[in-house]
Amino acid sequence: MRTGAAAIAVVLIGVAIGALIWNRRLQTLTIVSLLAGVPLIGFVTYALRPAPLPRAGPFALAALISTVVAAGALISALRSPRIPLRRRAYLSLVALYSAVVGAASFLAIWSPEFGVAEIVVNLGWAVGWLPPSQRTTDAQASVEISAMRSRVFGFLADPTNWPRYWEWTDLVQVDPPPPLAEGSRVTVVVSGPDFRGQESSEKTTVTYLIDELVPDSSLEMVMLGHLDNRITWRLSGSPIGTTFATRAWGVVPYPLAIFGLMLEFWQYWRLRIARVKRTLSRLKQLLDEAAPQP
Repeated sequence: MRTGAAAIAVVLIGVAIGALIWNRRLQTLTIVSLLAGVPLIGFVTYALRPAPLPRAGPFALAALISTVVAAGALISALRSPRIPLRRRAYLSLVALYSAVVGAASFLAIWSPEFGVAEIVVNLGWAVGWLPPSQRTTDAQASVEISAMRSRVFGFLADPTNWPRYWEWTDLVQVDPPPPLAEGSRVTVVVSGPDFRGQESSEKTTVTYLIDELVPDSSLEMVMLGHLDNRITWRLSGSPIGTTFATRAWGVVPYPLAIFGLMLEFWQYWRLRIARVKRTLSRLKQLLDEAAPQP
């Protein structure tokens, strides 16, 4: 059994390295760590310090049942692309934690204490992401524009102008037709790099609902299907004309946070902030009025 534990440890190392080569993302590292981190330590420890084995029957049965459940949930998620993203995410979460239970049960055949540790570590990770505050992203920025507030607001409230300063925005449609009002729905089609700055050939369609609009003062919109995601615009007077402040606030869905998406957001946060600043810079260039001649 000592040799078997060592062989399993080698296999785990190989699978982990292969997964990271195949998909070099922080999310992949997170999932690999959750599934294989404690088992790898446990099998290496047993290989170095073998001990009498407990009864394998109950642990083997638990591992088998968990593996079947994990496979069923994963197949359901992968074979149903039309299922809403959140439902697929929760099916994937069921698959992940069924696999964790299976890995812990299999590990317990050699070392019950490490089997318990696998459950405890993963349970702690899951509980840690329960508070929405742990999964919140909040990007804020502002710019001074040498133009009257009414002019700035009029430009912003016309969605046909959005592709002129929003990066990689291909199309904007408004229902009902402009002008914008509370209840308007704005569908935006975007392409270009993802939040990690990597090129993508896929186009993304997002629909926003305008739920607050105060002329020359503010506008708020939420993303339909993801009501925890909100964009706010605020305009106020400044010595040179208008201060425009924007805030993009959202809560990452719980399963995606467990899979490591929040870690990736933090990893690429500077890229996101830089994109916001470039957007505001272009807006300023478009709206700055020429300085009066003496």
